[in-house]
Amino acid sequence: MKAEDIIAKLRAFINDDDNLDWYESFGPDNWSKHPNKTEHGWVVPGVPGYVTCVDSYGGEGEGDTWYRVFKLRTPQEDRYFYLPGWYQSYHGATINDDEIHEVFPKQVVRTEWANKRESK
Repeated sequence: MKAEDIIAKLRAFINDDDNLDWYESFGPDNWSKHPNKTEHGWVVPGVPGYVTCVDSYGGEGEGDTWYRVFKLRTPQEDRYFYLPGWYQSYHGATINDDEIHEVFPKQVVRTEWANKRESK
């Protein structure tokens, strides 16, 4: 299935009024009784496989940056999609579903700087 077709189905699922909280509750620790949730992940109509959240950032105390990364798992492959947004304490998360795009995992090395006392 082409990325554009998957994105269109994800966008339709996001914009369905019955799924308004899906992007907040997406994940194994927050399953509700929504009919599209299963023990394997979300079933998005028209998309083969299951969708789960594999990375998220944003919310109270984390500034205005907000995003989710979703994994679509099918028997043939795993694919990843990035959903950007922003967060304001008085409003909550606002998603920008026009900007959903396919992403790919990439390992990176990162250096952190610690006080001498903390480095032991």
